Amino acid sequence: MNSQDQTLEESNNEQSEIESSEEQKETSHQFEVNWQKLSWDQLVKNYKSLQAEYTRKTQELSKTKKESEISDEDRRAIDFLRANNFLTVEDLEEYSSKVKKDARITELIADNPELKTYEWAIKELSKSSWLAPEDVIEQYGFKSRDKLSKAKAQWEVKWTPQTKTKSIKDMSLDDYEQWRKSQGIGTRGTFS
Repeated sequence: MNSQDQTLEESNNEQSEIESSEEQKETSHQFEVNWQKLSWDQLVKNYKSLQAEYTRKTQELSKTKKESEISDEDRRAIDFLRANNFLTVEDLEEYSSKVKKDARITELIADNPELKTYEWAIKELSKSSWLAPEDVIEQYGFKSRDKLSKAKAQWEVKWTPQTKTKSIKDMSLDDYEQWRKSQGIGTRGTFS
């Protein structure tokens, strides 16, 4: 075997060692759940989908429970009120949450103008998946959460205006005494 062949063989061995160490790293960051090997990202994705499903199911259960507690007479009264364009508390709460969610999406779009083209999709996905708009943006790949927070931080400029101090001639006696104390100038009735 000549020196070129040895060099080639050594580089192939090094390459295979690197590949095997990468495979070990990948498998070391995998978790076994229900006889499946999942990566951290897959676990997080599954957790978020389960969380959304849990929220949706509990809301459905709550709605079903409320409906089952209502008597037939009350249900007919509610149907009559809805038919005559009256709103129930549940209707108002649902409308309020929709308005808040739409306002949040509008705020996110204002902070991230590049998301304007996806506004409709974000709204629809947020409605259908019961996820917060931020989670929809991140989960469906519109933008990553760290970029969302950076964009929001750019717009959060805090400004506290300086209060203009009054001239001495415009101050009341009490204001003048407070000003003197704050400046460390004697007290009333004494000379300094």
